Amino acid sequence: MLTTILKYDAKNILRSKWIIIYTILFFAITEGLFHLSGTSAKVHISLMNIMLITIPLVSIVFAAMHIYSSREFTELLLSQPVHRKNVFLSSFLSVNCALAGAFVVGSGLPLIFHTIHNTTQCINSLLLLANGALITIIYTGFAFIIATTISEKTRGFGLILLVWISTSILYDAMLLLFLFLLRDYPTDYPALILSFLNPIDLSRISLSLVLDQSALMGYTGALYRSLYGSGTGILLSLAVMIVWAIIPFLWARKRFLIKDY
Repeated sequence: MLTTILKYDAKNILRSKWIIIYTILFFAITEGLFHLSGTSAKVHISLMNIMLITIPLVSIVFAAMHIYSSREFTELLLSQPVHRKNVFLSSFLSVNCALAGAFVVGSGLPLIFHTIHNTTQCINSLLLLANGALITIIYTGFAFIIATTISEKTRGFGLILLVWISTSILYDAMLLLFLFLLRDYPTDYPALILSFLNPIDLSRISLSLVLDQSALMGYTGALYRSLYGSGTGILLSLAVMIVWAIIPFLWARKRFLIKDY
C-alpha cells in the first residue's frame, strides 16, 4: 500500500512545473558559475552561498503548499483502510525525493562533469550536494510540522516565513550580538553550542572546512578547526545535521499520527 500511495504522490509532484523550473534553475546557475568563475573552488563557494539561501526557502514553502493543497486527498486516504504511517511516509518521501532530486540533478550534472577529472574537487562537489539534500530534508520537516499543526494557511505560511528568516538571517545577527556583548568573557564553547542550533550555520561550517576557506568560516568555523581539526570538524557537523534531519521528521510524524482530520 505504501508503494502505491508513494507512486501516486511522486507522479503528482513531478508533474508540477515548479520542480522542473527548480531543476533548470540550479543547472543554469551552476553551469553559468563555471563559465564565469573558471575554477571549481570559486564555483563551490558561490554555489554554497546561493543554495544556503535558496534551498531552505524553496523546500519549506513548496512542502507546505503540497500539504495544504493535498489536504482533501489526505482526508480521503485516511477514511480508507490505510495506515496513517503509510500516508505520512509517502507524502514526506515524495516531497523530499522531488526537491532533493531536483537540486542533485540540476547542480550535480555540471558539477560532476567539470570536476570528474579532479578527485579532490569531485569529492567536494559530492559533499556540497549531500549538504543540499540534508538542508532539503530538514526544512521539509519544518514545513510538515507547521502545516500539520496549523490548519489555517495564512498563519501557517506566516510562521514558515518566520522560520526561514530567523534561521537564514536573524540567527547570525543574534549570534554576533551575543559574541559582541560578551566579548570580555570566554565564549568559545557557548558559541560552538549555539552553532549546533542552526542547520544553515552547520552546513556553512562543514562546507567551509571542506573547501578550506578560512575567510568564510567565521568565528565558530575557526573554533571547529582549532578544537577538532578539519576532518573531525566536518564529520561532527555532518553528524549533527543528520540529527537535525531526523528530529523534524519524527516530530512531524508524531503530529500527523495524532491529528484529528
